[in-house]
Amino acid sequence: MNIVIPVFLHIFYASIIAGLLIASLLIVKKLLPNRISARVFHIVWLLIFLRLLMPVQLQSPFSISNLIPEKIQMLTYQDNQSLIGLSSTYQSLLGPDGESSASKTSDDPASKNLIILQFLLRFIPYIWIIGCTILILSSLALKMRFRSRLKASQKVLDSTILEMLEQCCGKLQIKRRIPLYTNPFVKSPGILGVFHPAIFLPVDIRTQVNPVQLEHILLHELAHYKRGDLICNLFALLAVIIHWFNPLVWLAAKEMRHDREVACDTLVLEVLGEPNVVHYGTTILDLSRSFSHMHRQASLISFNETNGQVERRIKMINRFKTGSYKLSVLAVILCLAVGAVILTDSVSKKPSLNTMANLMNNERINDKLVVIDPGHGGEDFGGTYPPFNETDASLIQVKEKDLNLDISLKLYEKLKKAGLRVELTRMDDRTLTLDDRINMANNDQAALALSIHNNMMANNEALNGTSTSFYSAQDQQNSVLTSGRFAELLQNELIKQLQTKNLGVKDVKTRLLKETSAPVAMVDVVYLSNESDRKNLMDEAFRDKAVQALYDGVIASLNEMVSAEAEV
Repeated sequence: MNIVIPVFLHIFYASIIAGLLIASLLIVKKLLPNRISARVFHIVWLLIFLRLLMPVQLQSPFSISNLIPEKIQMLTYQDNQSLIGLSSTYQSLLGPDGESSASKTSDDPASKNLIILQFLLRFIPYIWIIGCTILILSSLALKMRFRSRLKASQKVLDSTILEMLEQCCGKLQIKRRIPLYTNPFVKSPGILGVFHPAIFLPVDIRTQVNPVQLEHILLHELAHYKRGDLICNLFALLAVIIHWFNPLVWLAAKEMRHDREVACDTLVLEVLGEPNVVHYGTTILDLSRSFSHMHRQASLISFNETNGQVERRIKMINRFKTGSYKLSVLAVILCLAVGAVILTDSVSKKPSLNTMANLMNNERINDKLVVIDPGHGGEDFGGTYPPFNETDASLIQVKEKDLNLDISLKLYEKLKKAGLRVELTRMDDRTLTLDDRINMANNDQAALALSIHNNMMANNEALNGTSTSFYSAQDQQNSVLTSGRFAELLQNELIKQLQTKNLGVKDVKTRLLKETSAPVAMVDVVYLSNESDRKNLMDEAFRDKAVQALYDGVIASLNEMVSAEAEV
């Protein structure tokens, strides 16, 4: 079972979402300079990286995913079963020998599309894996090289510096003892270690800085620990490795580093107070000159990590006011709102494997005509609630014919939107004879015919559930897809999505099922005569679920049909 393809598609979809978010945030930063704090921006960058790493998301009407076209949304599959199932779908489309079934039969556009899809799915996911592997190995090599150099580290024993470190921890309310080392390979101060953090200083740090500057350096590195920047840096690294093909993700990681340094400076100034603002700014300027020739060191979050952003840091320092680091109520609300947009997914129902198959087989099934028959109509009410009263028809509150039409119209629109050929036997409240319904499907040479009903049993109101009917004798003329199989696919989707009682697939001899040439099925969604079923049926959300189930059943049937035709 090849799970690489669907995993890559999920990653690719997440990268599309992240690209939109990153571009939007960069525009906001450009349009509103200095209006939103670096700390807020850093939180938002972190949310984006979390979105890139999350395997599943909650659904929300506010999610940015709702802006993504439905066909692109089909690329995301949130659970393992879907991932495994999708892989099976690909294998069935490409064939056991890896050759596209379409390429075996014809040179039509659909076949060409499948050949292109086959090529992409064969190579691109594995190129992605190779890229991830290279980055992982490179990161590990750099880390191992740096770790080997850390063996030359010596613990700082200078009581004056250690006392200064302890005082800095107290100012930042850090209870953990953070060890302090010097190392000949460390060219600028930095902090390292998610689980066992430690601060590393150049061996000649005492000759490069004065005591006040050293205090600023220690406060800055401890502020990174206090803020959890070491963990955030790890999330950013993982996101870049997984989404290496997206340049916007690399840009986001860079912007996050910039905002992290400014936010860290703000926290240090919050501790030092406004009287020390100028001294801290001087430290940044002096150290930026001292370390400007140094490259940023892998693994370390360094004091001079963003030399190109010194000007921005100085501007922030000049504007600093006590309380700048604290998040206002408005900022907290903003972060929560952004989280609701970023960390959630579209409320639209996740497309089933059948829908994904439709995306890939679209042009092949578009030539197939589906005829939908809304049961009853006009003078024929069908089932009613309360049961039909000949003396006073105005007492009738619910008519089956109206519900059948509502479901049919929605299904018609959904199938049309997917690019399928579809017709309705009636689009309004009119009376049709049985011959009218049968002739429309037969004369137009329908590929599938679906009659939509709701059941009624006035003398047994306890009876409830969903059923689908077909006529087995009619299956003899349908060798590609039988009516029985069509009914089975519809029933399976209805039960899965409506969660109603399964009354099964029934072999019924009626004129409509007997005389319609195409594979034909009659669906009874639920029972009007049952209180619970009727309550569900009156809920538009429930009817929408029924429409989605019927849609998925029709798509599954059409895909089986074209696949069977390709093998003949």
